[in-house]
Amino acid sequence: MSEIISNKKNNESLQENEQVVELHNNSLVLDSDHALRTIEEAREQAFNGKILAEIELPAKVYGQDLDKTLAILDFSKDIPEKGKAILFNPSIKKELDNLGVTRSRYGLITLNYTPEELLVGFIDLRPEQTVTIGRSSDEHNNYLLGLNDARDDNSHLSREQLSIHLDKDNHISIEDHSTNGTKVVIPK
Repeated sequence: MSEIISNKKNNESLQENEQVVELHNNSLVLDSDHALRTIEEAREQAFNGKILAEIELPAKVYGQDLDKTLAILDFSKDIPEKGKAILFNPSIKKELDNLGVTRSRYGLITLNYTPEELLVGFIDLRPEQTVTIGRSSDEHNNYLLGLNDARDDNSHLSREQLSIHLDKDNHISIEDHSTNGTKVVIPK
């Protein structure tokens, strides 16, 4: 059963339009019509798509208990054939297509950390695809998201913490498979 709780794990204050849902062996379907951060707000954080939700993953980073946070981005349904830049430079107001592009409408990106060998952690979410996050899940995805980073202790993460599924109608579901639950920040 999902439970709405009042604040983020690290005692960050929630913005007016946010709520945290804690999943315990159940799922949540996102409403892609309602964003946690608009494209303008996301670009201030250097992301080139609106943020639909943030997923907090338990981890020890450099020996400290910190959440690794992933964001689900919506790059819009109109993706040019050459792709759309994942990142945006707010100081020069320009898309950074030399740092990675996507041809998918949705993607999963690292929000508050950088994988050891990559500039940014990112995975495309494609229709009819399920991405599983956890210690024993897909090694390639774990690498791309920095979840197998030698600098960190990911023992707080379940073997299969959660899965994210994008169906053919562009509905995104997040399903928790862990013993400790997963916190998801969504719009109110």
